[in-house]
Amino acid sequence: MNVQERLEFVRCEVTELENQWQRVLEECGERQDELEHSLDNWRAYSDGLFKFKEILAQVEVALTHRKSVNISVIDIIKAEIEEIKVS
Repeated sequence: MNVQERLEFVRCEVTELENQWQRVLEECGERQDELEHSLDNWRAYSDGLFKFKEILAQVEVALTHRKSVNISVIDIIKAEIEEIKVS
């Protein structure tokens, strides 16, 4: 192989490496986009889950309050029934 052939061989190899490098950059860019999209989705899920837990806690507090009100009313009614029985 003469010098000219070697030089051409090296140029071809350099071109191939540059092409491979370009493909790697494109794939990395695509992967970065996918990861950012996944992160956005995860944040939306996490925010939704947090809001759901907040609402669930509020409902639990409201149910506990309603239960205690109902128990109080039942106790009042029982007391009134006892008063009626005694009278």
